[in-house]
Amino acid sequence: MKKILSVKIDEEVTDRARNAVYWTPGTTLNSLVEAALTAALDHLEKKRGAPFQPRQTALRTGRQISDK
Repeated sequence: MKKILSVKIDEEVTDRARNAVYWTPGTTLNSLVEAALTAALDHLEKKRGAPFQPRQTALRTGRQISDK
């Protein structure tokens, strides 16, 4: 089953992603994002030494926390 996930991504990153999809036949933006997210999660789990446990509560929503 597929789910919709809305995220805000830096403009430079989105432009790079769109360029990659444009120049890579058969690739979609969705498949690129899914592969990148899977690779990032695999990396985090390997670094941690184990998969993350299922959430016990829903994630908090609201105002974005600043990176600065």
